[in-house]
Amino acid sequence: MNADQAALMLECQRSLRSIIEDLSAKNDALREQAQKSEEATSSLAKEVEQLKKEKVDLTERVTAAEREKTDMEKELVQMRTDKKEMDHKMVLLEQGKKRDKEDLESKKKEVKTLQVTGSNLLKKGERLDLKKNPPQEMCVQRPKWTILRVVKRAEIGIQTDKEPRSEAESRLKDLEQANTRLNHELATLKADKKKFEESSRATIIRLQSALMHKDAELGAKRRRIIPFQQQVSHPPPRILMVPNNAPEYRNPRRQWNQPAPPHQSQYFVRATPHQNGPPPAQGAGFYVNRYVGRPSHGGAPYTGPPLHQVCPRPPQPPVLGPQTSSEQHDDRPS
Repeated sequence: MNADQAALMLECQRSLRSIIEDLSAKNDALREQAQKSEEATSSLAKEVEQLKKEKVDLTERVTAAEREKTDMEKELVQMRTDKKEMDHKMVLLEQGKKRDKEDLESKKKEVKTLQVTGSNLLKKGERLDLKKNPPQEMCVQRPKWTILRVVKRAEIGIQTDKEPRSEAESRLKDLEQANTRLNHELATLKADKKKFEESSRATIIRLQSALMHKDAELGAKRRRIIPFQQQVSHPPPRILMVPNNAPEYRNPRRQWNQPAPPHQSQYFVRATPHQNGPPPAQGAGFYVNRYVGRPSHGGAPYTGPPLHQVCPRPPQPPVLGPQTSSEQHDDRPS
């Protein structure tokens, strides 16, 4: 028995030693894993801090880009106001030119009337001279050059021999000079307007392209800032409310403008496919009471299933006949 006990003791010691060695090896492995996990957590913390810094930098860049965009929009508004002012000035100049032309035409008419009156007076004077004196005596008494000089002066409107020219002629020349000056100023203003329009068009195109570029940059930065879950989440699918008197369920004995009877006062909610989801089954949908959820018609609030859930039952026409009080508040027909 002593030998057996000694052998058992040796085997137990060996097994204990092997267990201790295994436990020490596992302990070392666990320590290594703990160190690795600590290093990974520290690296993750550093990455998180770096990502936070990058997010702050991106937000600052976004705000700066938005400020630049507002400044560009203000510049565009200022350029449009300047263009409106230039157009107003051009309109005023055109009106002034028209007024000057009208004044010039009126002065020309006055000069013509004065010339006609002068020629008429000269003819009357010649007739009176012919009546008073015979032509021979008139030729002897008045030489030819005085008559020609009087005729020339009368044609231009001179009433006396002392005045070198008439006031009408001087006013006409002044108006012609003013007209030429206005034409020159108008031509220069038109050239300036063309240059300004070309420059403003080029600047507007440049600013619009810059704004589009900034919008694209802002969109990209916002997409980087928005979390992944917000990008993945989608809105619920759209629901099309089809009344019971649609063409496929219409009663031919009732006109379209007559109110629907009680047995046709339900809507069939047809499920429509979502842009990122699977297509619904053919005829998927469910019935909803027309007056449920419409307080304007005296109905109670809707308490049925969510409208974005797809019902596998195909649509069925409602059962003809009067509805009971329990059927009026039911969401689906039995």
